[in-house]
Amino acid sequence: HMAQFLAMYGCTEDDFVAGLEWMKAAQEPNWFAYELCLKQIDFEYFVQMLRADLCLCCGKPFRAPGHVDPPRVTEDLPPPPPPPPE
Repeated sequence: HMAQFLAMYGCTEDDFVAGLEWMKAAQEPNWFAYELCLKQIDFEYFVQMLRADLCLCCGKPFRAPGHVDPPRVTEDLPPPPPPPPE
């Protein structure tokens, strides 16, 4: 499931982990929601959120207005592809 998610957004596992580390280090408010989610959510619900293209921190679609993208780890990566049509 994660491989499909990462491929859809053109990032690596390292990018994903770096984004989480950045959120935690920056004390981002969404980090606390994400951490709570990890501690209390069951795996199937976690998978459903990924498949539904929902942010695990705020619950908004990743391309929704107001969703903040974390800084990119590697500047030479291409931008992520647009989300698939619904």
